Amino acid sequence: MITKKFISLFDFLPNSKIKAGDGLDEGNFSFFTSSSILKKKINKAQYFDEALIFGTGGSASVHYSKEPFSTSTDCIVAKSTYGEHEINIKYVYYYLTGNIHLIERGFKGAGLKHISKKYIENIEIPIVSIESQNKIVAVLDKANSIIKKREDSIKVLDELTRAKFLEMFQNELVNFKKSKTNLNDIVSINSGLTKGRKTKEKETIDVPYLRVANAQDGYFDLKEIKYISATEREISNYNILKGDLLITEGGDPDKLGRGSVWELEENKYIYQNHLYRLRIKDLTKYSSYWLMYLISSEFGKYYFLRQAKQTTGIATVNKKQVSQFPIPKSSFSRQKEFEKYFLNIKKINRYM
Repeated sequence: MITKKFISLFDFLPNSKIKAGDGLDEGNFSFFTSSSILKKKINKAQYFDEALIFGTGGSASVHYSKEPFSTSTDCIVAKSTYGEHEINIKYVYYYLTGNIHLIERGFKGAGLKHISKKYIENIEIPIVSIESQNKIVAVLDKANSIIKKREDSIKVLDELTRAKFLEMFQNELVNFKKSKTNLNDIVSINSGLTKGRKTKEKETIDVPYLRVANAQDGYFDLKEIKYISATEREISNYNILKGDLLITEGGDPDKLGRGSVWELEENKYIYQNHLYRLRIKDLTKYSSYWLMYLISSEFGKYYFLRQAKQTTGIATVNKKQVSQFPIPKSSFSRQKEFEKYFLNIKKINRYM
């Protein structure tokens, strides 16, 4: 198959000077940042051509827009140098999102990793006839439309569950200061295994390894599982049991504490150091699902945002801050009532 370097198909447009923090919740135009999720708006557009937008810091992301938009400083915008009868920009977008590892490889550096224009320039794009490109885009557009409708339905059910949680526990949340219980009183909290760490033990085993990308808001995305070499002691220390919660230590400010309850019976997985494992000490007093919704509720988000350290749009919470998360008083019977409601909603999701 014929391939062409990205730079032979696209030109890079001038960089934005708008900071990521200047994005708005409401506005006239889409505002792209380095996040893989578009969630901000702005009132002034900078770019008016159909384009691809790459996030340059943190993790790999690429967006497509054919409407006027703006970006933050940590984005690269690319406009096609070919006409629509030669290159379908959305075809290139779908190719890159379907092969996101090609972009991931370009992120380099210590700490917060970045990708350069030079790397993007040299990504090879397979070229097929414009007719084939258009057919691929039409099929994927239709598939994404179906997925979007299902996601919208799931979102409605999630909103109902959150409303149910608030209805059941609002009084406890309002009066949380009356409780002297913190998260570390009811769970053991452990950070995971650090990639690239040194160990004196020579014998290691390759085991599946959960990353931040796997721990989504309310579920685990297991489509892409990576492996890591670990010693038997490390596997024992960082195993995941049914009923454990995994939450993130950092990321976008509104995603702090994102995570879910582990539901698989087998405990063959371990987890990375950017996740915290919360293991309830007494399952006859606290429900994992109740705790998950407490942490991800507005109550939980407000706590983490107040505590978090924020740099360049990324927020993090340390183990001490997680440990001091306040736990409202709530009877176990009511927690189990909510858990039953949640699991019933989850069954409905499976059949949609």
